[in-house]
Amino acid sequence: MRERVVGLPVEVTSYGTHNVPPAPALRNTVLVGAALGVDLRAHRSRVLGPDLLSAAGLVIGFEAFHVAAAVIEAGAARERSFLLRELAGLLDEAGERRPSRTASARVEALHRLRAGRAVHSSLALPDPAGSHLRVFEAVAAEIDGFTRRLAIDLFGAS
Repeated sequence: MRERVVGLPVEVTSYGTHNVPPAPALRNTVLVGAALGVDLRAHRSRVLGPDLLSAAGLVIGFEAFHVAAAVIEAGAARERSFLLRELAGLLDEAGERRPSRTASARVEALHRLRAGRAVHSSLALPDPAGSHLRVFEAVAAEIDGFTRRLAIDLFGAS
């Protein structure tokens, strides 16, 4: 999925870690996306590849394996790669809503804040594949809330 975030200087791209042919989004993913105003019917999965993320300003994974694959296989910078829940916790700790610094300076500051900390397995966001629709809805709600917050905390969106 590649989307321009309306009103923000951001491009969002999604890659998977399983080397499988392009496939449509799961039915429940399409349903919860539609409920949140996101049309995923045309989405097709894509796998990480060499240097795909070398220029990325921020990489967010749901599990530690995702972040490791982004850094090792796709060239993402470690200092700009985070677990979703890890980044949310760092934003809480740092405070500073609607910052005056640029998003890239803010991401650098969050990386410095986490220096020397181990990433705990409880920070992983569970994959809802194979689960009931309610699980998809809960995961989607968490992702939606975080992305809205990220737009405010990094870009000063209203």
